[in-house]
Amino acid sequence: MLSSIRHNATRVAYLAFFTQLVATACDPTAPNDPNNQSKLLGAEASQAVGGSGLTASGVSWFEVDLTWPTSPSASGYQIVRSTAGAAGVYTQLATTTSNVGNFADRAVSGSTQYCYEVRSFKTAGKNTTFSAFSSAACATTPAPPPPPILAPTETEAVPQGNKILVKWKDNSANEDGFRVERSEYLTNSWEGFTVPTNSTSTYGGGTPERLWCFRVTAFNAAASSLPSTPDCTVLPAVPTGLSATVSDAESITLSWTDNSSFEDGYKVSRSEQGGPWTDIATLPTNSVGYRDLAVSSDVSYTYRIQPLKDGGYSDVSEVASAAIPTTVPVAPVLREAGYVLAGDTRMFYLGVVWVDASSNEAGFLIQYSPNGETDWSSYADAPANSTSFVEFLGIESDPTAGCFRVVAFNALGNSTPSNVGCADATSIIQQIVNGTNGVTGAKAPTRPISSHRSVRRRVHESIDVPESDRQGRHRFRIWNDGPPDRDRRKHIRKILFGEGAVGGMRDAGGG
Repeated sequence: MLSSIRHNATRVAYLAFFTQLVATACDPTAPNDPNNQSKLLGAEASQAVGGSGLTASGVSWFEVDLTWPTSPSASGYQIVRSTAGAAGVYTQLATTTSNVGNFADRAVSGSTQYCYEVRSFKTAGKNTTFSAFSSAACATTPAPPPPPILAPTETEAVPQGNKILVKWKDNSANEDGFRVERSEYLTNSWEGFTVPTNSTSTYGGGTPERLWCFRVTAFNAAASSLPSTPDCTVLPAVPTGLSATVSDAESITLSWTDNSSFEDGYKVSRSEQGGPWTDIATLPTNSVGYRDLAVSSDVSYTYRIQPLKDGGYSDVSEVASAAIPTTVPVAPVLREAGYVLAGDTRMFYLGVVWVDASSNEAGFLIQYSPNGETDWSSYADAPANSTSFVEFLGIESDPTAGCFRVVAFNALGNSTPSNVGCADATSIIQQIVNGTNGVTGAKAPTRPISSHRSVRRRVHESIDVPESDRQGRHRFRIWNDGPPDRDRRKHIRKILFGEGAVGGMRDAGGG
C-alpha cells in the first residue's frame, strides 16, 4: 500500500514538472511587440546590439541602408522604424536570420527622415527571447530627381508659303522649352533652334524640291526627352509662266509651267475686278492648264496658281489677267508721276499712280517721253486692276527728267492714253548736295531695270509686304496694287508720296 502511494506521488510530480515546461515554452506573453520590453535577455548580453553599433545611411531617394554588429549566439534580428523622429512610435519593419548584419529599406520616399532600432532574438524550441533595442540611428533620404520629361508626339511638317509649319503635341508639364531640329533626307546631321515652353508649333525653312524632316525634343535644366518621331515634307517649286488667254466669248484659258516633282496638286484662285481672292478649282498633280467657264464679258479677272503638298501649300505664282471684251478699255486717269526720295534712306523711286476707269482691261502700259509730246516708248506694264507702279532706281541716283502716261489694253486694242504727268528730280538732288553726301551722277534708265534684292527686301519689311509677295518673280506684281492689296496701296503711297518723302513730284498734267 505504501509503495503504491509513493508510485502515484512520483507520477504526479513528473506530470507537474512536464506541465511547467510546456507552459514555459508556450508562454503567450513572449515580447513580439517591439515596444514590449518584458522577458529580455539579461545574462546573454553578447546577443544585444551595442548602443552605437547601428548605422543608417540614405544612399538614394528610394533606399536607406542599415548595418549593425552580429552575435554568433543570436538566432536573428528584429528591425523597427519610426517616421516621426527618434522618439516617435516604432513599427516592425523586418527580421533577419543569424549572422546577417545589414538591411536595405526600399520602402522610403525622397527628402524624408527615417529612424531605426535593432534588437537580437534567440529561439529555443518554441521559446523566443529578445535583447534590448539598440540606440536609434536616423537618416534622411536625398531629394528625388525631377519627373522625367515626356517626349513630344504627333509631329507634323506642313508647307505654308515659302516656309514649313512644324506642329507637335506637348506631353510634358516640366519642360523649359523645345528644340526643333531639321535634317535633309534624314541622312544629314540635325540642326535646330529652341522655342519657349508650352509651344506647340513654329516655322522652319528649307530649299524647295528637297525633302526636309523635322523632330522636336523637350528639355529643362536637368535633362532632355527623347526626340519625337520625325515628319518630312517638301516645299514644291512654284509654277512659272502663268498666262491667261481669252479662248472664246465664254471662257478664259490658263496655262503655266509645272516646276515641281513633288506637288500633290494645284489650287487655282481668281480675283474679279480687283476684289478678294476666291478659290475656284483644285487640280491633280502635274496639271499645266485650266479653263475657266464661269466668266462674264467686260469683266477683268486676275488669276494665280498655288502648289499643294501634305495638306499645306507652297508660295503662289505670279498673276495673270484677262477679260472677254466687247469694247476697247476706257482710258485711265493719271493722278501722279514723279521721283521720290524715301525718308532718310537716300533710295530713289519712280512712282506712277492712276485711276482705273475700265472694267474690261487685260492690263496697263506705262509709257515714257523725254518731253511729254513726242518719242513715246513703252517703259513698263502692269496687271489688270492695278492703280500704281513703283520702281526702285538706286541709291543717290540722278534721275533724268521725263514724262509718263498710262494706256489700258485688252484683246480688242488699246484705250486712248491717259493725261500726261512729268517728273523732275532737281529739288531732290539739291537737297542731297546741300547735305553731307553728293550725288553719284547715275542716270535714270529709259527702260525697265531689275531691282536690287537686298534693298527691295528692306523696303518690303518697312511696309510689311507679306513674305509670299517678296520673291521678285515679277516686279509689277510686287509693287502694283492688284487684288487684294488696296489697303497696302495706301500704305505704300504714304511711304513714297506722303509723310517721310522729299518732294520732286508734279501733279498729272504738269509740264
